Amino acid sequence: MGLQFLGGSSWAEVTREERFFCSRLYELIRPSPREFVGYINRSVPLNLPTEADWEAAFEVCFYRDLWHHRGRRGRPVSEKRTFDLCLFSDVAIVVIEGKAYQGFDGGQLRLFEKEREWIRRETSVDRVVLTAIISSHYTPRKQTEDVFDGILRWADVSRFFHEDTVLLRADEIYQLKATATRGAATANAP
Repeated sequence: MGLQFLGGSSWAEVTREERFFCSRLYELIRPSPREFVGYINRSVPLNLPTEADWEAAFEVCFYRDLWHHRGRRGRPVSEKRTFDLCLFSDVAIVVIEGKAYQGFDGGQLRLFEKEREWIRRETSVDRVVLTAIISSHYTPRKQTEDVFDGILRWADVSRFFHEDTVLLRADEIYQLKATATRGAATANAP
């Protein structure tokens, strides 16, 4: 099904929004989070406990919802801070930050540098793992690699989920951005 105003494309073929791609990943992880934890362990040697009871969560407004759950006592670290995906267990918490069309900026990375300690303080869960999922066409800066415990690639995750086309598109978006930028520069050249 295509839409006329999109030249016959569907919205899923047009969107660049990483929430869209992360929602698809959540749908795929949710039935068996342990399998995805095993995949993470094979992809990035984090040695997460696969035998733990894991729960997947999407678009997690972590501090606000925890604050409400605890009767709104004190002040939350942030009422707005939202994580793209999380895997929760009593022994470890995995925060997954997704990027598709763009990379990480310095402000985001500085915030993530503090996140691990804030989450530990709020939950008493000792193991907090920060991971990113990015395009295979994006080369992260050293600061990005230093902040995250592991970096996954959309293309690889797509293969794990039997060549999921939505996740594969998330990987291709960054390359499309570079092509569009080069094309615009060429069109504007004297």
